[in-house]
Amino acid sequence: MEEGISLSELADLIAKGLKKTLEPSYWVVGEISEIQPNRNGHCYLELIEKNEDEPYPEAKMRAVIWANKYRMLAPYFESETGSPLCVGMKILVQVNVTYHALYGLALQISDINPTYTIGEDEQRRLKILRQLEEDGVLNMNKEIELPSVPQRIAVISSATAAGYQDFMQQLANNVDGIKFYTTLFPAAMQGVEVEQSIVAQLDAIAELYTEFDVVVIIRGGGSRSDLRWFDNYKIASYVAQFPLPVITGIGHDKDQSITDIVANTSLKTPTAVAEFLIDLATNFYSKIEDLQDNIHSLASTFVGEENDKLNSFQSNISNNLHISILQVKGRLDLYKQQLLHAHARKVQDELVHCTTSIQKIQNSVDKLFVKQQAKLQVLDNIILNANPEQILKKGYTLTTNLQGEIIRSAAQAQKNNTILTHFADGTITSTIN
Repeated sequence: MEEGISLSELADLIAKGLKKTLEPSYWVVGEISEIQPNRNGHCYLELIEKNEDEPYPEAKMRAVIWANKYRMLAPYFESETGSPLCVGMKILVQVNVTYHALYGLALQISDINPTYTIGEDEQRRLKILRQLEEDGVLNMNKEIELPSVPQRIAVISSATAAGYQDFMQQLANNVDGIKFYTTLFPAAMQGVEVEQSIVAQLDAIAELYTEFDVVVIIRGGGSRSDLRWFDNYKIASYVAQFPLPVITGIGHDKDQSITDIVANTSLKTPTAVAEFLIDLATNFYSKIEDLQDNIHSLASTFVGEENDKLNSFQSNISNNLHISILQVKGRLDLYKQQLLHAHARKVQDELVHCTTSIQKIQNSVDKLFVKQQAKLQVLDNIILNANPEQILKKGYTLTTNLQGEIIRSAAQAQKNNTILTHFADGTITSTIN
C-alpha cells in the first residue's frame, strides 16, 4: 500500500511550487469587498472580481498589507485620490502570491497605483452620467421650478448625523422667525446600505409628495470616499425623476457627486441648504414688503394727487357756484321785475276789462230791468183784469157750493144742493130742485 504525505508537507510543496512557478510580483486589479485594519497596524482585505451583470463574483482572494507598508501606502493613496481605501473601490496593487499551511493562499500587497483608482472612479461616473443622459432624465429635476417659499420639507438623512442637527438648528434659529415644517425620513448616509435606504425613503416620500414642497438630502462632512456612495446610478435616477425639487447638501466642498449633479439644487453642506431655504423665504417676504411699500407709496401719491384734484375741483366748483348763484340771482331779479311789470300790466288790463265788463253788465241789467218791468206791467194788467171782482163788475157771475168750490159745469149741480151765485154787488143763495 502506498504511503501518503502529511498535510503540512503538501502545503510546503504548494508553497515551493508557487515560488518556482510564479513571478516575484504581479500588478493585479481587484475590487475591495472587505477591509479591516487591526490594532497591530496590519490591514486585511478581500479582493473580488465581478461582472456587473452577475450577482456573484468570478474570483475572490484574501490580501494583506503589513503594518510597515500600510503606514506608508494608506496616507499616500488618500492624498492622491482624496479618499481612503474602502469597500467597493477598484484598486491596482502590486502583489506577491504566498501560501501558508494554516492560512492558505493570500496576496501580500507591496504597492498601490492611485492613478488607476482615480481613473476607474471617473470612468464609472462618466458611464453613469452617459446612461442617465441616454435615459433622458439627467436634467429632469432641474427643470422643476422651486416654490417661492418652500416651507414643507422632507429630509433624507441620518437622525444622528451632525449635519442633520446643524440643518435643523439653522432652520429653527433663523433671525426672521420664519416657520419651516420638516419630516425626517431616516436613511444610511454611508456604507453599502446607502442605495437601498435612500431609494426606499424616496419611494415613501413619493407616496406623500403633495404634502411637501421640496426634498432635502443631507449628511455631515466626511472623506472623499464617502462621496462615492452617492455616485450611484439608481439613486441618481430616482432623484432625477422625482416629482418634487431635490436639494442636496452632502458635505463636500471640492467634489460633486452624481446625485448632486442631477439634483435640482446642489449645495456644499447641510448648513448651506438651510441658509438657502431661509434666503428663499426671506427674499420672498422682502419682495412682499417691497410690494407693500410700493403700493403704500403709490397709494399715497395717488391719494395726494386726487386730493389736489379734488381741492382744485372743489375750488372751481365753489367759484363757479358763486358765479352761477350771482348769475341766477341776477336773472331772478330780472324775472322778478319783469314779472312785477307784467303783473301790473295784467292787473291794469284786467281792471280795464273788469270795468268794461261791469259797465256792459250794468247796461245789460238796466235794459233787462226795463224790459222785465214792462213785462211785469203787462202781467200786472193781465192779473188785474183776471181778478174775479173785475170780471163780476163786467156783469158776469160766479157760482160756488157752500164749501167755496167753483161750479164749472151743470154736472156738478146735484138736486137739492145749495149753491151760491156771486154778483159784483152781492150773493144769492139757491137750492136746486
